[in-house]
Amino acid sequence: MMNAMICHIPEGELRIEQEGKSFTAKKNFVWTCRKDTKEQAFNDGNVVAIMRITDLKA
Repeated sequence: MMNAMICHIPEGELRIEQEGKSFTAKKNFVWTCRKDTKEQAFNDGNVVAIMRITDLKA
């Protein structure tokens, strides 16, 4: 990430791998990322997943 971010899943479900750890982001889940965090998202389900990102800039 070039900046810190707030991520939100308004629909669907994603598997997130962040800094070597994995978690499932289900509908209405919110999490944060620091600057320079390594993250990857995977949709393992059968439905469309939406991820809303708020990019925090100073």
